[in-house]
Amino acid sequence: MKKEKNRYIPIPGKHCESSAIVNALIFQSYFITEEQVIGAGAAPGFVYEKTGFPFLGGRSHTMKGCFFRTCMIPHTFKEKSTVSDWNDIEHCINQNIPVILRVDMRFLPYLFNGKFGPRHMSFGWHYVTLFGLDNEKKIAQVSDTSFSELKDISYNALKKARFSKTKVYPPNGEYYYFYKSDTNFSINWNEIAMLSLKQYFFNMNEKSEQKNQLKGLSGLHKLTEDILGLPKTVMPFLVGAILDFHYGCIEINGTGGSAFRTMYYRFLEKHLSCDNRNIILASAKQCELSWHNLAETYKYGASIYNKETKVRKKELLLNISERIKNVYEAENEMNCLIKELFNLSN
Repeated sequence: MKKEKNRYIPIPGKHCESSAIVNALIFQSYFITEEQVIGAGAAPGFVYEKTGFPFLGGRSHTMKGCFFRTCMIPHTFKEKSTVSDWNDIEHCINQNIPVILRVDMRFLPYLFNGKFGPRHMSFGWHYVTLFGLDNEKKIAQVSDTSFSELKDISYNALKKARFSKTKVYPPNGEYYYFYKSDTNFSINWNEIAMLSLKQYFFNMNEKSEQKNQLKGLSGLHKLTEDILGLPKTVMPFLVGAILDFHYGCIEINGTGGSAFRTMYYRFLEKHLSCDNRNIILASAKQCELSWHNLAETYKYGASIYNKETKVRKKELLLNISERIKNVYEAENEMNCLIKELFNLSN
């Protein structure tokens, strides 16, 4: 396998999977933006994992499948693979077909000063796009979210990242790739925007079957109460760190801001065309603002929580609870508008 003299220059993004998809598609002559991936995938959702260090997520787990379904770009997807599937991946690279890989970010040394990350950084729902292989040096070249150049990673590290046994969303060797664009290929973005709104409705009406997990509107409503009891369900000294983590989950950690609502609003603003367009956009903007305000309340609480008295700590959590209620009300209004627009049932 020959090493390319001129390496692909990736486009930095905000979210790992949507940016991985964008770079794979642009290489194949599909000119799609990250906001279009977020929109076509109907990314907005809600999940809260009630663990010793709770996870808060604003993206639906169905984004990839929804993107596949709505855009209908020819692709191959393998949810679980084995080491022997490397032959398929290698064949793709030989054919100039980039491959999107799901990985545990803990085993990406370029993120941790050339070493593997600590155990608490294990997260197996991260995506990179493979663009090149150097079989002599056993080095792969991948794009990764915010980087404006390909990153080198050893075959051994990449294998560990792809088949990590982490309990935090194990990657299971998942990979997928797209086929080169047909010159006649086109996408009706308004039609996709309408389909996306329907999926958004279903995302927010999803119910969890797991005891320690909250989802959708009902989960948001429940969280307004659960957040008040946070000091009793986790180690008390961790509360400040958890509040800071939740700020990051909404505003920083690959969401593009406001739990994916900022990018989603921009998608609707550009592509939605229907009789109720202005009303829906106003509601989507309110969702974005309510998530942003919640994030800021988390951030403020995190900065002072561990220094405050018991009474003041309770007040901080009450403020966060009120902001969560505002998010619930904004999302519920958006949900009702979509329900009326398409005559949907819960």
